[in-house]
Amino acid sequence: MSNARNLYIPWMILLLAGIAVGLFAAGKLFVQGHYLFNANDVLIWTLPLGAYVFLALTSTGLTLVASMPLVFNLEQYQPLAKRLVFLAIATLVAAFISIGLELGSPLHMIYFIFSPNLTSPIWYMGALYSLELIFLLVEFWKMHQGDRHSASSRYLGIASMLCAAFAALMLGSIFGLTEARPTYFGPFISVFCLVIALLSGMAAIILYINVCKWARGTCSRVTESAMDLLSRKFAFVIGLTLIFYVLKLALASGTTYPEFATAINFSLILFLVVPYALMLSPGLRRTNWAKTLASIITLLGIFAVHMQILIGGQVRPVGPKAEGLPEVLSYAPSAWEILVVVLALCVMLLLYSLGERYLNLDDMPEEPKGSSAAAEQSA
Repeated sequence: MSNARNLYIPWMILLLAGIAVGLFAAGKLFVQGHYLFNANDVLIWTLPLGAYVFLALTSTGLTLVASMPLVFNLEQYQPLAKRLVFLAIATLVAAFISIGLELGSPLHMIYFIFSPNLTSPIWYMGALYSLELIFLLVEFWKMHQGDRHSASSRYLGIASMLCAAFAALMLGSIFGLTEARPTYFGPFISVFCLVIALLSGMAAIILYINVCKWARGTCSRVTESAMDLLSRKFAFVIGLTLIFYVLKLALASGTTYPEFATAINFSLILFLVVPYALMLSPGLRRTNWAKTLASIITLLGIFAVHMQILIGGQVRPVGPKAEGLPEVLSYAPSAWEILVVVLALCVMLLLYSLGERYLNLDDMPEEPKGSSAAAEQSA
């Protein structure tokens, strides 16, 4: 607790400074336009969109993990439920900030939602993530009131879980349906996005709990038990992601997949192999440093994967726009793109910090009558 008290004020000052700088960048973007980004007629998606993909899929993963206690009644994960829902909300808000500024104005995002193109997976993705945010907010409010076991709470959990899962599939299909871009195109990209969303959600909650434990100096026994169980599933999902990733590369190696992208992909596998090795060892899996290191490497690796896929599909010009251009373009984010991502991350972390301090995310309501007997019978 002394760590938390000593660090809280400097931490809040740092986050507010990041938000202030990010708001300055947002204002500059609204006035001067999208040309502040290192985009052109060929490379139109940049770092803020990569951050949106990463944050949106992480929110999906947190929602899917939250469904284990809220939808499937796995009581051993109940201590994490309220915190998972809140983190999913905060992460999705940050994703919307990133995509809103990538579009040049939040008004563009509102117009996009309310002018539907029912044949576009992009519209379905945006609509599903918007619905997910609404369901999560109502679900969190009910949990904050002590209601986790009513029929309406269960239906909200099911609705948010389905919206999150199908939103991730739609996000993957945006890339997977693009036949002209071999780096994007493929039948596995939608399922791969769903698997990687679950992985990033697990990594995020494991990292968050360990940071909170370090700041507080302690962690409740039930939360510690839930984390041990989640760490085992974390190892399984890392292995599953590796299988999908290697399979995607194996199929790509026999097509017109660019050689430079294949080389980058193989190097990115290391970001999954290292945490997988850490989590496979029962002894290491029980240590906080191994879980923290594995989750950090996983999140960094997943972000790198998203950026590699996003940029790798654009840096090779095709069609008439390829005339007079090199075979492969180069890209580096501008300072304004970085500041947009800083704004989104600082808002997310500020929400995390305020929620942890004021919203009693460790709150555990009483179980409904008969649940204890049912649990004993199940055991």
